[in-house]
Amino acid sequence: MVAELVAAGRQVRCMARTPEKLDAESWRAQVKVVTADMLDRTSLGVAFGDIDAAYYLVHTRSVRSRTGRHVIAGRGGGLRG
Repeated sequence: MVAELVAAGRQVRCMARTPEKLDAESWRAQVKVVTADMLDRTSLGVAFGDIDAAYYLVHTRSVRSRTGRHVIAGRGGGLRG
């Protein structure tokens, strides 16, 4: 999905607990990567700050019961809409 968004000319910000794991991706130099963790509410402000849309592409097995709460919590960090 990231490659398609970049190809469409979109500005993309990726959130990762371990950003260096994205270094091998072909689109890495074209996106902003921020360090954050869906299970750490305080880390989400930078990730969700001043954005128009968020795509949730997290392995759901590890956060299945908390998914909605954490995405909603992101709105307080600056997610517009």
